[in-house]
Amino acid sequence: GRGYGFAEFYVCQYEYFHYLELCRVLKKNAIGLKSRYMGFSEIGSCIVFNTYNCRASSRGIVTAQQEGYVTATLEKAWRQMDYCNTETNNGFKKLRQKLNSSMSRRASVLTGNDETGWMSEITGIVADKPNKIRGDRTDILIMEEFGSWPNSKKAFIQAEALCSGNGDKFGIILGWGTGGDSGSALAGLGDIFLHPVANNVLPFRHNYTASGDYVVTGFFIPSYKMVSKFKDNRGWCDPTKGREHYEKERQIRAIDPNGLMIYCAEYCFTPEEALAMEGENQFNKALLSEQLTQIKIHHVVSPYGEIDNGVLDYERGTNKVKFIRDQLGKAHILEHPKSDESGNAYRNLYVGGIDSIDIGMSETSINTDGPSQFCIVIKKRAFGMEPPTYVAFYKDRPNNINEAYKQALCLLQYYN
Repeated sequence: GRGYGFAEFYVCQYEYFHYLELCRVLKKNAIGLKSRYMGFSEIGSCIVFNTYNCRASSRGIVTAQQEGYVTATLEKAWRQMDYCNTETNNGFKKLRQKLNSSMSRRASVLTGNDETGWMSEITGIVADKPNKIRGDRTDILIMEEFGSWPNSKKAFIQAEALCSGNGDKFGIILGWGTGGDSGSALAGLGDIFLHPVANNVLPFRHNYTASGDYVVTGFFIPSYKMVSKFKDNRGWCDPTKGREHYEKERQIRAIDPNGLMIYCAEYCFTPEEALAMEGENQFNKALLSEQLTQIKIHHVVSPYGEIDNGVLDYERGTNKVKFIRDQLGKAHILEHPKSDESGNAYRNLYVGGIDSIDIGMSETSINTDGPSQFCIVIKKRAFGMEPPTYVAFYKDRPNNINEAYKQALCLLQYYN
């Protein structure tokens, strides 16, 4: 069996604690989406017990739509409570003479009919229906396994009443879900996660996306940042090795499309993978999984061969354009320009198409969700026996709009 001892600690959890502290100070709610086995329930029990132990007259609530989820988190908090009562030379001991049950405990002393003392409290609520989240105000409201809640969006909005009143917000909500949950319940979590500002959730900026582009969502931790065998003594996990570990697992499971889809959602790299099973997904997940499997089994590659990633710039002191290779560059060359006998790109062999934008990210409102991107594509006309084909593209919303214009101008000049 498993032993009981001090928990492993990871740098990404440290980041999460900072996120939660900002939530507490700024009076913003916290929504997290994560891979399986990230220790969030243990963290939740620590937070609610820390509030109980260190803040007099505070109130923490642990709630979920199934009793097992509630009691599992409460039991972790009760173990910490018992430890502090017996192993701290009375430094953190708190009597519980009035309220002391498996679902609710309060630190207090009874003197006759009078209840006095520290008066902090932890309560569990089984909310199989959203309207069961009722009661007195609370400082910390933990919504366990939020991705499994029916009517999760409604439950989250109604829970605000316990943390605020008369225009004053005095408590925060902590909710998180795990990739691999499915149906409309996960869709509710997904909607709050993808629209943090609209739901009074502290936004989290990251590039854990399939394209590597930065997005603003709720808090997210990919699976490859918590792999025990690649963790050093500081709690830092090498993300490259962690990713390779899960990629090997994915290759093994590639022969089972639906199983692979579930596994990728459970041990997700991106929010898109974590939300792959949500009820509002309009794509045929089975067909997409089958296609992904075929790509992995047959090692399907781009018909263009190796794609050059980089940026285009002018050679110093000239008006000639050069291509600079950079794996993080946003200009993608599928085929470099064909040259005539003079070494210049054939004139009018290529045509460009542009979908433009008028401002960059630095001028875009933080309330704008998923702003559109500047895009230019270069297409080669029929050349000899070769059919028309795309040869280059650039797609980005840079901080400064001039960068997008420059890359477009360089591409047009590069292909003459």
